[in-house]
Amino acid sequence: MLENKGRSKGRKSRKIAPPYRVILHNDNYNKREYVVQVLMKVIPGMTLDNAVNIMQEAHYNGLSVVIICAQADAEDHCMQLREMDFLVPLNLQVVDAEDHHSDLSAWYQRCT
Repeated sequence: MLENKGRSKGRKSRKIAPPYRVILHNDNYNKREYVVQVLMKVIPGMTLDNAVNIMQEAHYNGLSVVIICAQADAEDHCMQLREMDFLVPLNLQVVDAEDHHSDLSAWYQRCT
């Protein structure tokens, strides 16, 4: 029986970056319609229905997951959202989507 020892040694395992969540917190200053418009403008593939659902979840539950993506993309989305012309800057945060020990994870599990 022949063994191919060289093949497994030559390959390097690639680590996949953990996903991150962009979290939108509710505020009582910005118009909900404008938040929906901005979400659709900034977040790739965001539909009107999804944007409305995200805005309503943040409004009624205090916060909502906007998108789950790579950390660099999540931070970029936060930066773009914060740069939009809001009355009060949006309260956003980027958190590790695989951090099952955070209070946010517990909240999100209850909401899904």
